Amino acid sequence: MLLQIVICDDDAQTVSSLRDMLLQCLKSEGYQANIRVYSTGEDFLKDPAPYDVLFMDIFMPGKNGMDIVREMQADAVRHTVFITSSHDFAIAAFQVRAAHYLLKPLQKKDVQEALGRCLSDLAKDQVLQVKMGHDTLPVAMRSIRYIEVYNKQSILHTVQGDIETHTTLDYLYGQLDSNLFIKAQRSFIVNMAYIQSFQSDRLLLKNGTIVMLSRSSKAELKKQYQAYLFRLARRCGI
Repeated sequence: MLLQIVICDDDAQTVSSLRDMLLQCLKSEGYQANIRVYSTGEDFLKDPAPYDVLFMDIFMPGKNGMDIVREMQADAVRHTVFITSSHDFAIAAFQVRAAHYLLKPLQKKDVQEALGRCLSDLAKDQVLQVKMGHDTLPVAMRSIRYIEVYNKQSILHTVQGDIETHTTLDYLYGQLDSNLFIKAQRSFIVNMAYIQSFQSDRLLLKNGTIVMLSRSSKAELKKQYQAYLFRLARRCGI
């Protein structure tokens, strides 16, 4: 998954340090990101691009970060993390539904905790847009057990029921979170959260479905699944 992140801070040293920490943390979680930087809140407000996470300094020239967040469009940013050298704004930060609050000088463990909280929420909110004729149906990724090709259609087997679309499996796979889904073979995509056991030549899913593994990709698929289990263990504190 490619994240869209913005840092709004007028201190170059803080920006450089935070950027490095974010890239290290994201790499360890298996994510990539586009990171944009603004030195004033006014410049940030001119940017119409939506972002997954905003790291906003509170004390800046011109309007402070708290005012900027109140002024930005409701759908401009999904999660906000405030940065400041003072505890005084902590209550106000959570009143505007900030995901986290970081104190300067920034510590990697604190940045990792803030980012992890955002990633956890983003994973829950991820949606796959499925084309249904002239319409588009949003489907929560976490609800998809697996996707298979049958009769030249892609069938999404979800917790709520089956959804059929003429969209190709390859296209759907490109839209899904690669940290959560694997392409088990030419005709199957599987949500790793629903795997009961990973066997030598097949997957047994929690609902009893058996999916055969691609012979040429078995080693790589096993590696992807082990990486998924490792990330899951880290987030659970195991």
